[in-house]
Amino acid sequence: MARNRNAKVLPVFVRLALDNGPQAARAKGVLTGFPGAEGDAVALGLLKRPGNAERRLGAELVGLRRMRGSLAEIVALADDPDEQVRASVLKALGELAGTKDLDLLLGLLAKHPESAELSRALSMLFLREMVSAAGSIAILQAQYGLFETGQLKDVTPELKALVAKGERAVTGNNSLAGMDPAPGKVKQIRIRYTVDGTERTVQAREGSSAWLSGQLLPKALEERLAKAFDASSGANRRALLRVIANMDTAYAFNTLKAVAAQADADPALREDAIRALAGWKSQDALPELAKYARQAPSDRLRVLALRGYLRLLDEAFLMPAEKKAALYGEAATWAVRDEDRKAALAAQGQLSAQAELAKNDGFVPIFNGKDLDGWEQQDVFFTVQNGILTGETTEEHPCRPNHHLIWKKEEVKNFELIAEFRLSEKANSGIQIRCNGQTIGDNGYQADMDGAGNYPGFIYHPRQHLVGERGADVILAADGKKTVNRFADGAELGKLYKKGDWNTYRILCVDRKITIWLNGTKTAHVEDARLEMLPETGYIAIQLHQGPPMKVEYRSVRYKKL
Repeated sequence: MARNRNAKVLPVFVRLALDNGPQAARAKGVLTGFPGAEGDAVALGLLKRPGNAERRLGAELVGLRRMRGSLAEIVALADDPDEQVRASVLKALGELAGTKDLDLLLGLLAKHPESAELSRALSMLFLREMVSAAGSIAILQAQYGLFETGQLKDVTPELKALVAKGERAVTGNNSLAGMDPAPGKVKQIRIRYTVDGTERTVQAREGSSAWLSGQLLPKALEERLAKAFDASSGANRRALLRVIANMDTAYAFNTLKAVAAQADADPALREDAIRALAGWKSQDALPELAKYARQAPSDRLRVLALRGYLRLLDEAFLMPAEKKAALYGEAATWAVRDEDRKAALAAQGQLSAQAELAKNDGFVPIFNGKDLDGWEQQDVFFTVQNGILTGETTEEHPCRPNHHLIWKKEEVKNFELIAEFRLSEKANSGIQIRCNGQTIGDNGYQADMDGAGNYPGFIYHPRQHLVGERGADVILAADGKKTVNRFADGAELGKLYKKGDWNTYRILCVDRKITIWLNGTKTAHVEDARLEMLPETGYIAIQLHQGPPMKVEYRSVRYKKL
């Protein structure tokens, strides 16, 4: 019978839908899908029936059939004496109403401010009218892996493709990366992106979703909502605030912040605002929640604010660990409940333990910050200035040819090196890897760098030049055959370099492989089977390149033997 499109059978399906028996859902589906004016007429006819169940079904069918031309008939039942009928009517309004019906919904909300269904209807309208900012979201960089160790996979191309398809929730996992960059470890995904030119960052743990906030409410609609809210009062104002709280926009956040700060406002309204801030998703709410965790109208709100603060602090993955640990410690002093105090202190202790572990992770300083003990040079280009290892050339004291400062305390094989460096605009330098120990002239592989930002992130060799391309895994066979597998956009990786500021190189040299990271991001990898290009052992050296007057600076140079 369900396949029968004869309108004469519709009353049968109405009876089945009203009976709430085993066939009710199927019957309702037939009534929803029956085409044309005859199906619409059945739904409208039910709205006029005296039975509450019939009017409820009619309202439900109007919504399910998307009968936008029947809003007037639906609105007429907004004051129906039956609560369940009213709920079905308001739900249908939420599914059908458009921007031209906004004033109608606002008027109904003023009459029924207690109606959760009507608040949802308005929220649905605004959410439907949100302008997707897909075109204005630009992924700058996306990485997945273990950031503490630099075991990372660049997933920028994958993220760009997902955003182009309209995705807003991105799950960091091995499927996205196409590999497991840190087997057996819980990884993270970090994303840098812009919305309408404003840069944002987001991070999520492996298996969780990172949300790219990229929807905007059209200005005209936002202004109409703001006007209605400003003119409202009492229960209607609370209802409108609930609608506003459902939107992830700057207007919504600023409105909640302003209402929460009004000490003389309606206590119930202010409580709603603080509750909404406690559930806010972005880091913008941290300062507000810190304020209300310390002082709010009630202990209940202080508890909610603190828990929201701790949640956002836990998600502040890009915040330095020391700062984060200090904030956890401070938050513990605000706790009303012992369980929250313990949670904050436990998080602080975990971060402090991680920081202490990092300090004692097997690295030893090879520059003591006082003198050049353990280092050797042929001419006096390198000195120690204010605790900084400094190489400098002038017009009067030029460097010709390239000069090297060599760490002669140990000949290295497998090692890891971390060093911070800062370069003048015209400087050219690098860190040599397993070089032969000569102070004049280049030899061996080098983590390259220059002040203009052309070379940071490259692996250089004097006989092969920029052989280790930014964003590439390069394999060189015994016969010199070169294989290149790209893992990231080299131009994007070049943006990691901070001109005129301190940058950090991490160099890992194990057997025939060299990998470098710039400011925490892997930029290049070379595997060379040829001993004449990459000896089994050698020295670590810092290069000062010939050329115009320049200044290169190094600090926190740490080495770990593997």
